Amino acid sequence: MKRSTSRAMQSRHTRRDLGKRGAALGASATLLGGASSLIVPSAFAQDGGSVSLASYSSDPEPRRRLEELVALFNESGGPSAEINTTEHEAFKQAIRTYLASDAPPDVLTWFAGNRMRFFSNAGLLMPLDDLYAENDWESTYAEGIRNVSQGSDGSYYFVPTSYYHWAVWYRPSMFEEMGLEVPVTWTDFLAVVDAMKEADKVPISIGTLAPWTAAAWFDYFNMRVNGPEFHIQLMDGRVAYNSPEVKDAFGP
Repeated sequence: MKRSTSRAMQSRHTRRDLGKRGAALGASATLLGGASSLIVPSAFAQDGGSVSLASYSSDPEPRRRLEELVALFNESGGPSAEINTTEHEAFKQAIRTYLASDAPPDVLTWFAGNRMRFFSNAGLLMPLDDLYAENDWESTYAEGIRNVSQGSDGSYYFVPTSYYHWAVWYRPSMFEEMGLEVPVTWTDFLAVVDAMKEADKVPISIGTLAPWTAAAWFDYFNMRVNGPEFHIQLMDGRVAYNSPEVKDAFGP
């Protein structure tokens, strides 16, 4: 991604102004992170400063890759970036303090959709519409990814840099013991589940050391049962969690 000379980046806002409305990078499962270059406001370069990037990429491989990207960016001869990495779960608790502080980071890793909109609705993020226009991201990013990168006001506040899939792992030894074939269709999958239940075995379990895993499965169930628009209304507080639709998503 090229260095931008957008309206926002040419402005003479103070570090506090820009930081309070910082840029978001992320996974469509992130504020700037992942596989693209850093967004650097030129106002900082004019002041001789560097841009701070707060990252939750604390696992060894994601951290190494992001640090490599920052190093490449810093070698280009323009403004520099400094990365501050916090353990993933601790970052989730600390981000509100980061954004509301007197010296917030300029760019952060975070999540798309409702979790990003919570902060953009509070006026804590800077719109990135100029970047989308200059880099033609409205053509290169898929519609679904663009939608979750927008705030409630229709402006872009999020730069997606990665996404990931959810998988169901299975125990080959149990399949062999029960004479089951690995399912390749949804009907096959349900048949395996029924066979395990009939054998008095628990067919599916979820590791929930952190609460987000169970919450994320609810996201998927609710979106499939009630549709994405309903799920957005639920996340925005326009639909109650004890509504018949939500109870249906929790049902058998």
